[in-house]
Amino acid sequence: MYQIGVKALLKNDIISKIKLFKGLNMCAERIQRFLMAIVLTVTMVLFAQGEMMIAMILQTFVILMVVVWALTDFCPSLWFFGKVFGKCEQK
Repeated sequence: MYQIGVKALLKNDIISKIKLFKGLNMCAERIQRFLMAIVLTVTMVLFAQGEMMIAMILQTFVILMVVVWALTDFCPSLWFFGKVFGKCEQK
């Protein structure tokens, strides 16, 4: 019974965060840029702390995702965030 309550709380927490992002006028492209900046920051901190293997794995993942995006014009994170938050308005 306790596990059901925790799952419900987590689901409600995720839904509230999605509503918060939508309220801040966050869209797929902006969220993807923030996510990339956060991952690169975490990688930099891991390098500084000497956690080279984890940092190299994260850095390689980011590089591969950008290369896939450049070659195929398809970014999985933009696709996912576009489904959840919607695309940014064209200027």
